[in-house]
Amino acid sequence: MLSRPSVGIRYGCVGFSYRDWMGVFYPIGTSTRKQLSIYSSHFNVCELTQFVQQMPDRERIAQFASQIRGDLKFFIRLHNTFTHCADLGLALSLAKHFKRAFEPFVEKGLFSGFVASFPYAFKYDVRSKEYLEQLAIGLRFENIPMQMDFRHSSWIAPGALNWLRKNGFSLVCVDEPQLTGLMPPLTVSTTSNLLVRFHGRNENSWWSGNAMSRYDYLYNSIELSEMWTRYQPLMTNSDVREISFIFNNHWQAQSVKNALDWKFLVEEKQSVAHRKDKQQQQFFKPSLQKIEEVTDAEAEEQLRPPVALPLSEIKSRVSRAFFDGQSAFNLPIKDSNK
Repeated sequence: MLSRPSVGIRYGCVGFSYRDWMGVFYPIGTSTRKQLSIYSSHFNVCELTQFVQQMPDRERIAQFASQIRGDLKFFIRLHNTFTHCADLGLALSLAKHFKRAFEPFVEKGLFSGFVASFPYAFKYDVRSKEYLEQLAIGLRFENIPMQMDFRHSSWIAPGALNWLRKNGFSLVCVDEPQLTGLMPPLTVSTTSNLLVRFHGRNENSWWSGNAMSRYDYLYNSIELSEMWTRYQPLMTNSDVREISFIFNNHWQAQSVKNALDWKFLVEEKQSVAHRKDKQQQQFFKPSLQKIEEVTDAEAEEQLRPPVALPLSEIKSRVSRAFFDGQSAFNLPIKDSNK
């Protein structure tokens, strides 16, 4: 039995530095640098959102990148100019500047991709496709797909998904309240580098709440197990190279707890599956080795038809076999002279 294809899996949260995480995940008074060190000891991916409202400075990005240790990588949420601005010319003119600022991330292997979170009004149509094609020219890094976090359901039609695949855009899979106008919980891959974002399921505060109350939600063990069933096919998809699971229910570090719960659940499930695969491989291994050890000469000998023997030879062999059998059981041998 062949093993399943290996998919790189990353776990993390949207952001790593919140005031309400103090005393919950970080000791009170922990510096930002120390926070990142603590965060990276538990997770290997993070989505940074501070550039949604401010433009990045290349020198500060390079300084930040020089401090990163280990295997931590980052998704960068795009500035609102690229996703919520009616002035398309302005957006396209700023794209190259925004991209250049994050070149130090790419050079150090820290960059997982840009995340473009578009509003509900951004629908799948000719104008939107043309804009994304132009935006990609200014923002895209080679072999690093842009992650498209859409709200309007027109983007999950077969024609839209095929267009995303053809143009190298990765559709973000989301878990969020099942309310009218929000994306359903899809499990599709349009590129080999996937992003799954967990927003929580706080229906009551989704439309009326703020950035804290909207994401005030803690997934329970049953919900996480159900999502394992949902996303497990993506983790064994031969077309997927890497998949990142990021939790956005950040209020009071609930995203931290759920990300750790999810990491434990996935690794435990994978460990069980690996043990089953190994047991099955070991079960079939002896017979496979036996077949492999047979040489061509032996195989030819085994395939030869039996040779016909004369009657006298057959009687002689039967007599010898009977004599050997008596000796083996210590049976008395009849003396023909008595």
